[in-house]
Amino acid sequence: MEWTEQEIQRITETARRRTLKGNPESISNQDRNHQTETELAFERLVTLTDSVPPRTDCDVTFTPHESRPFLAVNKMTEGLTAADTTRLRGLWPVVNLPHHDACTDLISQNVQTEFIIDASVLSALKEAQTATGNDDRTNDRKQEWLTTLATSDNCTVYRASSRLNFDLFITDEAVFIGLYVPGYFDPDVDSSGILDIYVGSADPVFLDWAHGIFERYCESAERIELSV
Repeated sequence: MEWTEQEIQRITETARRRTLKGNPESISNQDRNHQTETELAFERLVTLTDSVPPRTDCDVTFTPHESRPFLAVNKMTEGLTAADTTRLRGLWPVVNLPHHDACTDLISQNVQTEFIIDASVLSALKEAQTATGNDDRTNDRKQEWLTTLATSDNCTVYRASSRLNFDLFITDEAVFIGLYVPGYFDPDVDSSGILDIYVGSADPVFLDWAHGIFERYCESAERIELSV
């Protein structure tokens, strides 16, 4: 069932009002009481992508921050780990080691991959090559991920032309999206930095929409060759 015109108008108007308030990602308890979680998640997607996702069957999970703060991260990692696919596309706004590990496994299975990576992530991976200190194991994993990206013939890497602010992964049969807590990408806002909402779908219509979003980012991205 498709969105009605009234529903699209409500979603886009609410997203617009959040943007005008200066915090387009904020969701109040009052909002949660009056809208479905799918509508709330889709409002965030409208704000971030300037596109209304199709109304399809989706698994929408909000992270209960106090009791299970990594629920959304884990759901996305599980989806990637279980994927049986010949192709993987992804937007990388942040360094996320569980996602890196899952994608490394897929690349090692000769899955054809295309990643659009935020410039800040590329810098962090490069810096890990020379970093020393208490986070040696974390830096090792970043170096391993950089090596995978740089040396895998089945992996194409692009540098995003503008700041990425949500996760997007697309396999042959599924889409996984991660939306971060309000303020995560604003240096002037205190944020816990946790993935706030997970959206997953295997609906072909939703897959088509997600590919369109990826291709729009790809048009302005720069293909790069990484070195180690």
